[in-house]
Amino acid sequence: MADGTQTTACHRIQQKEPDPTVRGYGLARLLGKQNDAAMFAIGQSTKKRPDGLTLVRMYDGSVLDMCEFGVVGYQPMSSFPGPKSTPGHRPLVHFASDLFDTHPRYIQSTSYAYPPPPLPHLSSRRPPRPRREEHRSSSPWFISARYTTRLLASGVRVPRVELTPMGPSLDVVLRRHQEADPAVWALAMKRPKIKKKEIESGLGKKRKNIEVDDMGDMRGRIHVARQDLGKLQTRKMRGLKRARGDDASEDEE
Repeated sequence: MADGTQTTACHRIQQKEPDPTVRGYGLARLLGKQNDAAMFAIGQSTKKRPDGLTLVRMYDGSVLDMCEFGVVGYQPMSSFPGPKSTPGHRPLVHFASDLFDTHPRYIQSTSYAYPPPPLPHLSSRRPPRPRREEHRSSSPWFISARYTTRLLASGVRVPRVELTPMGPSLDVVLRRHQEADPAVWALAMKRPKIKKKEIESGLGKKRKNIEVDDMGDMRGRIHVARQDLGKLQTRKMRGLKRARGDDASEDEE
């Protein structure tokens, strides 16, 4: 699984096993080690469980947890006419049910929906306008739909924002699952002991263009002045020089 700027890695497995996913996850552990993937998906279809999709998360070379879905309906992005969101924009994920906050199975499924790194929760202040929104509902089954925003004329200075389906749309039902071991889960969710405030206090007053994320990593921002390509010297560059044959052909014309 990868974002829009990378090529998605997909491998076809022609290995017959009775159940390579939830019950016996030896194949899932082997795939995680071979492909060095922290999270991947296994698609399989059997007579008992057709159109199955299993999401697997790894930690320290072993399976952390798994969640199996059954695909009920699917519509590709090509079936939705209209503009699409460009790669690189972080989506706004909306869960339209109270079960995502109360039911353990739905709470586990929400953790798979967040793209890495996890999206921050919105505060009371006005957030920036998202380019893509992902809507997930739990009634009567798990419905996942994607929308893109459009700015339309409203008669006032502030434009009217409208959501347009962009696809793909996926309807799934919850099937089997494998919960994470409490000790391993606590170890996987462990954060560094140093606090964000302690790192920021060590920067002193010179904090311009320097920020610290939630994991304690310090990040800096570099501003580059606008370049004027008209002043670029191109006469001495070998790649832009004309060959002798080109000069002779121009003289003949």
